[in-house]
Amino acid sequence: MAAGSSAGHGQPLVGTPLPRPGRQAGDVLDCPAMSSPHRLIRVLAAVTLGRLAAVTLGRFAAVTCGRLAAVTLGSLALGTAACGSLGAGPVQPAAPPGSALTAPPPAVAAAAPLPTMEGPCPYLDRRTVEQTNGQRVGSVRISTDRPYPACFFYRGNGAEQLRTWIVVATPQVAGATVDAAAPVATSDRAELPGGWSGGSQPTSTGAVFAVARQGTAVVITTNQKQTIDARRVAEQVIAALGW
Repeated sequence: MAAGSSAGHGQPLVGTPLPRPGRQAGDVLDCPAMSSPHRLIRVLAAVTLGRLAAVTLGRFAAVTCGRLAAVTLGSLALGTAACGSLGAGPVQPAAPPGSALTAPPPAVAAAAPLPTMEGPCPYLDRRTVEQTNGQRVGSVRISTDRPYPACFFYRGNGAEQLRTWIVVATPQVAGATVDAAAPVATSDRAELPGGWSGGSQPTSTGAVFAVARQGTAVVITTNQKQTIDARRVAEQVIAALGW
């Protein structure tokens, strides 16, 4: 009973844990954040703001890095394309849709002249023709071509013995006219002082001598088989026109 009375007077039993000073049995453990409601609110607010800042900064860093990577890759691609274009030479413009790059059509020779009216020939008289071609001239007719008409010289029986034809056009047309009269493939090369060039050859009805300079062509045809007669007439025509 002595032991029981001692317990009844507030003496602790053996094996019973003693409470710490200033605390009552059953109190929660000490925690600075729990000691005051205001401090608890501040701690919770700090934790919440910290987590929100971390998430925001993380998202901002991801977006910024993504944009920076895209800009960097785009600049790298542009730089690579520029280097490639510099190495490959100037860039040719693309053809419009539905069109094709084609070569310009070849030049076409001038149309052959036709005798339409009586002469005389303004740059070659009949006496010169008779002396050069060796036949008497019965009549002369000319074409309507401008600035210089073609001249047709006929024998007494009406057969054509000599023709002079002057073409003033583009260099391409003048060259094509000479090549049509004296083709490069079959004719002998012909040249005259002053830069005239072309060809001469016999034909089925006589001979031809044709030369051009820039955009002017002079074509002489004769019923003689020797090209020398046609050449002499060409020289006289060029001299008469001051070329």
